[in-house]
Amino acid sequence: MLYLPITLLWPDVKGREYRFSPPRRWRFDFAYPARMLAVEVDGGTWVQGRHNRGAGMKADAEKMNAAALAGWRVLRFTREHIKSGEALDLIELALRETECSHGP
Repeated sequence: MLYLPITLLWPDVKGREYRFSPPRRWRFDFAYPARMLAVEVDGGTWVQGRHNRGAGMKADAEKMNAAALAGWRVLRFTREHIKSGEALDLIELALRETECSHGP
């Protein structure tokens, strides 16, 4: 659902499972490594999906902390953010900000 719009907005995206921390198996849903910007889409928000249970929350926290320590900026969204367009708006804003600080 987000893949096509994000690739149009962000043609150099490394999408659908970009591995950011070898040898760990952690992956971002979408990433722009040159700008250290990543996007995560949390599924199952209202149905007690993996991200809402203890073990899943713990694993997500470990992953996000490792990403932050490595210098990544990670935007996290739910399905509702995607459907409303808020996700694309924030991604676009983040890309503009990183363009200013890192160049195109």
